[in-house]
Amino acid sequence: MTDDTLLHRELAARQADRAVVRIYRDRLGDEGILGRVAQFSEDVLVLARLDGESRDEGLTALRMDDITRIGSGTREAQAHTALATDLLYNPMEEASLTDLAATLSALARRYPILALHTEHYTPDETYIGVPGVPDDDHLVLQAWGSALTLDTHQVVLLHDLITRVDAGDAYLNWLVRAHALQRQG
Repeated sequence: MTDDTLLHRELAARQADRAVVRIYRDRLGDEGILGRVAQFSEDVLVLARLDGESRDEGLTALRMDDITRIGSGTREAQAHTALATDLLYNPMEEASLTDLAATLSALARRYPILALHTEHYTPDETYIGVPGVPDDDHLVLQAWGSALTLDTHQVVLLHDLITRVDAGDAYLNWLVRAHALQRQG
């Protein structure tokens, strides 16, 4: 399962009571990610992310080593807990949580496109697209441009560069529809 650290005990408690938390990764200049703890391991945290109005914003997978703080029990978090509907989450196999690359592969089997963040290296850049079959060090992403351009191109990314993976949020779902409409013609 997971280490018996204070961080893991706190995540387990917030998962059990279904409380909304804000996860901070201060070294990445992160403002905090709002959500419910969906699943975690020694290396990866999966959040059922919420927007500022307590609506479902898909899943976010983060490296545990990047987490610097967990905010919970604030008035804001309590309000989000009261307002957020129960999010449906189908847990991943434990093997999918061994590292962020394994979690990325598991999410790629569930969602048509993913957003991959490389915040340690290029904080303002996000790669959106369809991950291909990875090797031990890299993955090929069939990257999608913005909804304005609807272009596609291929990017090879080093796994170690990826710090966060988003799936199933409103923008990604909208982008899937826009690309589908473009293909229809």
